Amino acid sequence: MHPPIGAGSAEVLRSHSYLERYLGNLDQANELSERSVALDPLRTNGYFSLGNLQYAAACHPEAHKNLERALELNPHARYAHQLLSAVLVHEGKPQEALQEIALEPSEWARLSAQAVAYHPLGRETDSDAALAGLIAKHSGDSAYQIAEV
Repeated sequence: MHPPIGAGSAEVLRSHSYLERYLGNLDQANELSERSVALDPLRTNGYFSLGNLQYAAACHPEAHKNLERALELNPHARYAHQLLSAVLVHEGKPQEALQEIALEPSEWARLSAQAVAYHPLGRETDSDAALAGLIAKHSGDSAYQIAEV
């Protein structure tokens, strides 16, 4: 008997994990993502994907750990600082979230995360300014993020 197609491929497992997540099978998605990371422990995207999945499942300590690992492997990974910032906000650490988001290389990701992180600090003017900047500069490519903020 042969192993399932893609069972030894980290990329196939990660893609399968995304499919299971979108189908609502978070436990299966998490298992597949963990297997992907185990097969290729030096791949930034594996840890980012696992952290993203854990964030979506409200497993913030695990997401925090895996996003930090992704950033250890690649400190310039796009969207990893944004997602870690969101985790920090959910952990009740909005000031740390602002420090993290300052490192984000993607402008739209940085602006959307700033708008979210300023809010629990009571800095409504700064939050509104970040949202206004996001709308002014990225309304054509960031409608989802604008609505999310």
